Order: sequence, then C-alpha cells, then structure tokens
Amino acid sequence: MGPGPYEVEDLGPLVESATLAGRYMFRSRQSGQVHLLLFFSGTSAFQAVDVNLDSGSVNVADIAPGGPGPNATILHSSGKVYVGSGSLAEYDPATGSTRVVGKLAESSQYIIEGDDGGVYIGEAVKGYVERYDPKTGTLENFGIMDDPGPPYYRYAYTLGADGRYVYVGIGQMPWYLVIYDRHTREQKVYWKDVKAS
Repeated sequence: MGPGPYEVEDLGPLVESATLAGRYMFRSRQSGQVHLLLFFSGTSAFQAVDVNLDSGSVNVADIAPGGPGPNATILHSSGKVYVGSGSLAEYDPATGSTRVVGKLAESSQYIIEGDDGGVYIGEAVKGYVERYDPKTGTLENFGIMDDPGPPYYRYAYTLGADGRYVYVGIGQMPWYLVIYDRHTREQKVYWKDVKAS
C-alpha cells in the first residue's frame, strides 16, 4: 500500500459471527412490509440481522448478551418480536431497538401469545413455564410443570393459554398434558400413564 490519504468507507454494523442460529420471517403489523430476521450466535452477543424485503433496508441488532441463539420466536399482536434463549428479549422492527426483558429459569423451548396478550414461554430441561405481560412489564414464573424431581430431561414443548389456564405439552417420549390454573396455582395432569401402542 502506498502512503495515504486513504478513503474510509462505512461498511455498517459488525456481525460478530457467521454461525446462522435461526431465521424468522414475518409481515410487520405496523407497515405491512415483510421482514426476514437472521439470527447469529456470537461470542459476545446474540444478534439479529433484520432484512426488510420490501424496502431493502438492513438493521443489525444485538438481541441479548452472549449465550445461545434463539430457541423460540413470535410476532406479538403489538408488532414487537419476542425472542427466547436463556433470556426473553424484545425486538421492535419499527425502531430497530432491542431490550432484554429478563433472564429465564431455563432455556426457552416454545413461545406463544395467549388470548390475554401475555407471552408464554415453555422451557427445557426441567419443564418450567413463565409468562411475560407486555402491559405491566412483569415476568412471572409458574414453576416446573409436574415436577418429577431429578434427574431432569424434559421439555415444556407446546403451550396454549386462554387467560386463566395454561395448557402444557410436557415430557419427552411419552408426552402428556399439564393444565396450570393461574388463579389457584394448581396443576392437573392428564395422560401421563398412557402407554403408546
């Protein structure tokens, strides 16, 4: 290289890893535009590259510090995207901003939006279930579903929620159902002893 002066070119934000950990496509509830989120796990941050497929714009966002990449992602009715890993994070595609809602008891396995607008998170490997209320900012832990005691290796694999009850598909071959009553904080277990034929 010869002596300067040199021209400096801004190449945009740094993506710290080339390890694609997940992808999620959605249509923005605010703009109607289609986004492709590409998740990358890096050494210092778990990142998302948000590609707006209609406008061509690209945003790189740090989702959560370190840790694993996403295990579950949903587009909430508010237009924000909730991403679960060892933490629950919120990404706003309208502003490109992110924030960590809170640390989870375990790594997320499944996320849904309940009929009440809450974000419900099923986790592994003990089977915790948690709920985040975007209106109040409260992250509530319902505990381990049908706690068998150690050794643990099971998943809160699928969820449903209607405002009072949380329906949890739990286990790992065989799978069974636990219904958690948010009012009484009681659990009822169904089909745990049914043997597959």
